[in-house]
Amino acid sequence: MVEENSGHHMEAKVTNEEVRKRTGMGNFLNILRRNRLRWLGHVNRMSSTRLPKQALQWLREKAKEKEEDHARPGREL
Repeated sequence: MVEENSGHHMEAKVTNEEVRKRTGMGNFLNILRRNRLRWLGHVNRMSSTRLPKQALQWLREKAKEKEEDHARPGREL
């Protein structure tokens, strides 16, 4: 299928980076980040009674608690 569409054969050993350039796809990590941000925006617009929104708020609260624990003076390492 790829050979038919691109005109290249598997023997050409085209790198993943070259395939992304030719197809116009971006860096995989950038694509993941963009999709995560899109999903977070979607969840953020949900009603606070929805389970995904509640789970995200819970995670934020836990992250804040963890951050505060690390910032406490006299905390043993």
